Amino acid sequence: MLADYRVCLDACVLANYAVSDLLLRLAERPRIYTPVFSEMIITFNLKDFKGQHLEQWGIESRHPQDYLITLFEMKPELVISRLHDAAAKHDQTPQQRLAKLSVALPRFTEYVAEEMDWSLK
Repeated sequence: MLADYRVCLDACVLANYAVSDLLLRLAERPRIYTPVFSEMIITFNLKDFKGQHLEQWGIESRHPQDYLITLFEMKPELVISRLHDAAAKHDQTPQQRLAKLSVALPRFTEYVAEEMDWSLK
């Protein structure tokens, strides 16, 4: 089950409201992953979480946009559904919400926009 995939979210990821809102919505039921403090660290700060230092504890680090692309590839309908939820909360279209994420997550937003045939302009 996808929810069995456990991920640690670094505080710098949670500090960006638009990014943390989407990541935490994806952890709601039906969840695509379970946020915990173990197996993977999702962080913008990869330079301080190098693989060779984390290997001994069985931990991996990923940039949030790479992780979100992985989640989208695993379960695109759920990611889009949660994007719709986040957009509705802010009186935005999903495209507007995705465009807001483009500042912090340009590759993720470009990837999703292309897959969904959405214009973010």
